[in-house]
Amino acid sequence: MADLENAISLYREALVLQPSSDPQPWVPLNNLGIALMDRYRCTGSMADLEEVISLCRQALKLKLWSSSHPERYLSLSNLASPLLNRYRHSGTMADLEEAISLYREALELRPSSHLGRWMPPNNLGSALLDRYNRTGAMADLEEAISLFYEALELRPSPYPDRSASLNNLSNALLARYRRTRIMDDLEKAVSLCREALQLRPSPHRHRSFPLSNLSLCLETMYKASHALPHLQEAIAHCEELLDSHYPVGHKYRFTTLNRLTSLLQKHFDATGRQEDRARMGC
Repeated sequence: MADLENAISLYREALVLQPSSDPQPWVPLNNLGIALMDRYRCTGSMADLEEVISLCRQALKLKLWSSSHPERYLSLSNLASPLLNRYRHSGTMADLEEAISLYREALELRPSSHLGRWMPPNNLGSALLDRYNRTGAMADLEEAISLFYEALELRPSPYPDRSASLNNLSNALLARYRRTRIMDDLEKAVSLCREALQLRPSPHRHRSFPLSNLSLCLETMYKASHALPHLQEAIAHCEELLDSHYPVGHKYRFTTLNRLTSLLQKHFDATGRQEDRARMGC
C-alpha cells in the first residue's frame, strides 16, 4: 500500500505540473485514475471511485475531437469500469446503462491488432450479465454468452489469464441453465471451470475464483443428477477455499462457511453419515 500511496501522490504532482502545451493532456488524468482505481479495489473507498469517474470523464472529453483516435477506446473502457463498479455498489441503473453504452462504443473502435482486443467483448459481456441479473432479459444473457465466447477465442491456451475468460463464460452458461434447464449448458460450465482451475494450480493467488465457481456448478449438477461424487467434490473445493484462500476475517469466509454447511447437510441427508454432522459442528 505504501507504493500505491506514493504513486498516487506522484501522479497528483505530475497533474499539477502538466504544461498547457502537452500534446497528450489526458495521460496524467488516466494514470491517476488507474492508481485510484487500484486503491478503491483494495479499500472500497467510494471517494476514490467518484474521483476516478471524474478524472475519466475529463480524459474522455479531451479526446472528443477525434472519435477515431487509436487510444479513445481505452478511455471509453476506463470510464465504463468505475461506472460499473459504482452500479454494483449502489444499484443505480443509469450507471449500468452508461457503462454498457461506453463498452459498446469501445468494442466498435477496438483496433484489430491490439494485444488487449479481448477486453471490449469481455467487458461488455460482464455489464450485460449484470443487467440480465437485474432485469431477467434473455437477450442480454444471450449476447453476453456470445461475447464471452469471442473473448475466450482471443485468449487461446496458454494465453495469460485465459482462466478469467473461462470463468466468465461458465458463469453465464450457469445462469442460462438456471433459466432453461438445458443440461448441455451446465455440463459446459463444469468443463470450463475445470480448465480454469487447471490453469491456476495451487498456490496461485487467484485460484479461489475457479474453485468457487466449480464448487457452485457441481452443487447445481448434484441437484440435477443426485450423483454423490458431484456433491463430494463440491465439498472438497469449499474446504480448500476455507483452508487456503479465505482465512478468518476474509470477506468471503462467512458465505463460504454457509455454503459448506449446506453441502454437508445435503451429504448427511443422502448418506446418514454422522461425520458430516460433526464437520457442521452439530
